[in-house]
Amino acid sequence: MLRNRLILAAAILATGVFASFYGGNIPYTLFYLMLLIPAISLLYTVYVYLRVKVYQEIENMVLVKGESTGYTFRVANEDFLSYQNLRIRFFTGMSQVERTEQAMNYCLLPGESVSMETRLRCRFRGIYQVGARSMEITDPFNLFQLSYPIRSRNSVTVLPRKVQLSHLNILPLDEDSKNVLFRVRAKEEELDVEMRNYVPGDSKRLIHWKATARRGQLMSRQYTENMKLGVILCMDLSPTGLRDWMERAETEDKIIESAIAIAEYCLAHHILCDAYFCHGKAIQKASARVRQDFDAFYTLCGSLTFTADQGSGALIEHSLTSGDGACRYVVVTHTLDGVLYSGAMRAIAQGNDVTVVLMRDTLPKDQQEIYTYLTEASVRVVQIPCDRDFADVLERQIAGGAV
Repeated sequence: MLRNRLILAAAILATGVFASFYGGNIPYTLFYLMLLIPAISLLYTVYVYLRVKVYQEIENMVLVKGESTGYTFRVANEDFLSYQNLRIRFFTGMSQVERTEQAMNYCLLPGESVSMETRLRCRFRGIYQVGARSMEITDPFNLFQLSYPIRSRNSVTVLPRKVQLSHLNILPLDEDSKNVLFRVRAKEEELDVEMRNYVPGDSKRLIHWKATARRGQLMSRQYTENMKLGVILCMDLSPTGLRDWMERAETEDKIIESAIAIAEYCLAHHILCDAYFCHGKAIQKASARVRQDFDAFYTLCGSLTFTADQGSGALIEHSLTSGDGACRYVVVTHTLDGVLYSGAMRAIAQGNDVTVVLMRDTLPKDQQEIYTYLTEASVRVVQIPCDRDFADVLERQIAGGAV
């Protein structure tokens, strides 16, 4: 484009000199023609900008990460002039339109249109725009270019993947219900503190055989309250600080998806689970104890952003002060800091077990020190690099405090 402008400027200068020296109709006609070219090119570009029609449609507006959906794109010339040099640019990175390049060029005759039916795939979780982003309109002489913002942009909500964990070694199922790792309420320390006479129809599993032998008659246990061996899941939504957008998006997705996988594992194995996260400035609590609550939590995860003002340490502190009576904390984070260490120490002092799932490749020196302090305080730290599948790490047997 710059070269064409320089050529035109040189042509205007040359015809102007020619007309001033020789005069006559032909020299001046050439000179005025050179002057009209940029004006005509600009008017043509503005005209096409106002008249061109672009349509796009996405089959599904709510997707799951990695899934594809139908995508239709159409650019039409509903005018009497030819449209030259129309370049369509698509959103790339977060999503990908199959069988297309980053930019595609079109030339349309009057009444002509070009349609494309393909598939659109979303690569990361979140809410963002997909499909055609803009169209660049260039005049035939390649002197001017206008960027046409496509008004029919589509925003999709991409939900995170659901990763099924066959087992979770940071949360074994065969843990003794009266192990010191679990903190329960005083009235829950014994399930069978009360007994009553056996009533026909009682389950045999309720019969207290020792008391029956002592009293000479069938006695049944009377449960006052079921023990709640709950899990508090702390999901860190503070900014990761990673500069590379792809690495940042992958880390954020792994934090969300691993938290969902842990919550669904608890749901499948009848382990009470509540999730804490900071959405903006407010710390929120989402229950995942029943399928309906878990589905609501999963849907919410599609719109969460990593812009929280408070990290995982504040989530632990908030949970402890709310009186949840949890027995096991699972913290999914990307950073180790002093606030997390203080919260973990306070949780341990109150009889809780704390596991930190750390999504990070390498640790700076200050975080390496906190890592050492945490492991020395019996906090299990499971570090998962970006190139590792978190499901493989969480499912396999972990020896020691880290992976």
